[in-house]
Amino acid sequence: MLAVLRAAVSGMLSSKVRVDIAGTNLANINTAGYKQSRVELKDLPYEDMPNSQVGTGVELRLGAGAELMATQRMFLQGAINPSSVPTDMAIYGDGFFSVQALNGEVAYTRNGSFRVDEAGQLVTATGQRLIPPVFLPPNATDLRVEQDGSIVATVPDEEGPQTLGQLQLSRFDNPAGLIATGDGLFRATDVSGPANVGAPGDIGFGQVYSGSLELATVDLAEEMTQMMMGQRAYELNSRAFATLDQMIGKLTEFRR
Repeated sequence: MLAVLRAAVSGMLSSKVRVDIAGTNLANINTAGYKQSRVELKDLPYEDMPNSQVGTGVELRLGAGAELMATQRMFLQGAINPSSVPTDMAIYGDGFFSVQALNGEVAYTRNGSFRVDEAGQLVTATGQRLIPPVFLPPNATDLRVEQDGSIVATVPDEEGPQTLGQLQLSRFDNPAGLIATGDGLFRATDVSGPANVGAPGDIGFGQVYSGSLELATVDLAEEMTQMMMGQRAYELNSRAFATLDQMIGKLTEFRR
């Protein structure tokens, strides 16, 4: 009976995490550059049941339920949606924008919702500065990213488009190994490997479109299905727990 108890409890805990992940995905359905997460479960070790041989002489083995193995970030390509903001940038293909996190470390993001800070530098919505830095002169217009990553704009009192900076992208051999830190940022780990830096359009690197944003990769129907399945699994495991409690109560009555 203890095996049933362990299985029911582990099933309830894993189902709760499944609902939590689906809820997080749904909450970020309108977050630019957000990548869907999914839960990966594993079954717990099996135990031999003594004196329970089947007709072939093989002992029965009883499992102990399931537990969370990992949460995996799915780095799929999101749809590119044009915006009315010239400093917005969307990556189509492999790569991340490199930014300087508020703690001074280098972080990586697919959210290209950039703006200009008081120093004229391109920063994320929460203030992380783009690496390498790009400064926009006051009243610069017609901002765009060329195929080679050059950031050009029309500057007052200057003839023709002016190159204001060079955009670079960072890619990883194993992006699933990146650790999310919030604000749409990731940091590199030993699992992800070091960042490989290159210009948009280089071999292995995606292209960047200015005046556009990459939409989240969350599928509303899929996440609602995952949430309902997780809720249903939680209910069934809790029912198994309640059934076990009733069985133990019956045994207690017999002993009396």
